[in-house]
Amino acid sequence: MATVDKQKYIAGLGGVFIYADNPKELAAWYTRVLGLEFESDTETGAFYLSFYYWDQNDAKKKRLAAWSIMKREAPKVNEGRQFQVNYRVNNMDELAAHIKKEGVEMEGPNDYPGEGKFAWIIDPEGNKVELWEDGFEI
Repeated sequence: MATVDKQKYIAGLGGVFIYADNPKELAAWYTRVLGLEFESDTETGAFYLSFYYWDQNDAKKKRLAAWSIMKREAPKVNEGRQFQVNYRVNNMDELAAHIKKEGVEMEGPNDYPGEGKFAWIIDPEGNKVELWEDGFEI
């Protein structure tokens, strides 16, 4: 198995998404216990916060890592799983070619204007992993 240079494919953590039966109640728990202050999306019922940082490859670019609590029935949820990790990638097309060469089944990449390219794989333990090449600047 070939070793993958993490800087070649993965640029950092894009976000963590927790799927809950009652996102509002879970967000209130995290606020009460850990002091996390969420924004909410009234359309989707999701609660989220963003952690901002400067891009390690370009100090002029501000990036974010998302931390969200969403309804369990939200789209793209892996059946029976509680969370999903999102990795920010440097070059989705190159990574997709690498993943396919490794024999891993992948959904996407799909392009979402204004958000970027997304793809999904399942690791050997059944965890869904989201890959994201962002399409916006902060």
